[in-house]
Amino acid sequence: MISKLLIFILISYFVIKFIYKRDKNRLKRRQNTEGIDSASASSPHQGAVQTLKECPVCATFFEENHGVKLNKTLYCSKTCANK
Repeated sequence: MISKLLIFILISYFVIKFIYKRDKNRLKRRQNTEGIDSASASSPHQGAVQTLKECPVCATFFEENHGVKLNKTLYCSKTCANK
């Protein structure tokens, strides 16, 4: 009786280990293909080099496309633009 239980536990262990390894490999392949797909997608922010600007009020550096423009001057936020 104990030997049957031991055999059942060993078989269950190897089956679970096999399934886990297979799923891990499948997930790794999926991440690799998604990485290739997302790198080739045409997104304006992905892979593009952004220019950093310095806020004239607080001297914080920020990406140019995230700035707030007021009177032809670029600020890091609305609060700096209103000061």
